[in-house]
Amino acid sequence: MKLILTLAAILIACLMPFSAMARDPYDADWNGDCRPDLACMIQIRPAGKGAFRLTYIAIIRGSGKTLCRATGLLRRSKDIPGVLSGTFGPGQRQQIEVIRDSKRDAIHVTPSDNSPCGSPLAVGGLYDLMAH
Repeated sequence: MKLILTLAAILIACLMPFSAMARDPYDADWNGDCRPDLACMIQIRPAGKGAFRLTYIAIIRGSGKTLCRATGLLRRSKDIPGVLSGTFGPGQRQQIEVIRDSKRDAIHVTPSDNSPCGSPLAVGGLYDLMAH
């Protein structure tokens, strides 16, 4: 019995690293430069049933004050493999697409027509994977 428990513990320890690798490649924090005076970040988290919650945050460099925070809901595109698409911002009226660049560990976010918070911010652009 003790041998079985020891073997089970070894098996679990060996499989633990693989559970982290099974994580969805979009499920992460992404860092971008939307303006020279701001630090912008996108967080993408699973929201169940193939959906993802996107949170866009723009912080004023130096003061740390949050200038903009907006959320959205994304789903995997049925038309284009590897693309998340959906809406975000007030009233969820702004279209957004997120494309994963696995060679660079980054995501490309499509430009949106307006800032989600009313101030001129470039939400679209390249966002690099933040260290875990």
